[in-house]
Amino acid sequence: MDKHLPISEFKAHCYEVLENVQGQHQSFIISKRGKPIARVIPIENNDTKLAGSFKGKSIIISDLITPVDITWDAES
Repeated sequence: MDKHLPISEFKAHCYEVLENVQGQHQSFIISKRGKPIARVIPIENNDTKLAGSFKGKSIIISDLITPVDITWDAES
């Protein structure tokens, strides 16, 4: 649940607020004159790399290098 915080308090305690966002996964709604203007949320740390992310998700059914015996016309 978001904690509401006036912008003046956010400015005065910015570092502490960001520490709470990172360390305790809290989220804050920053307001100016009682109206919400921003939401500060933690970034999900997703260490999944693209290379290797599909490992084990596919299978090779046949030889990919051997030519096929089908004649086809590239113009059609």
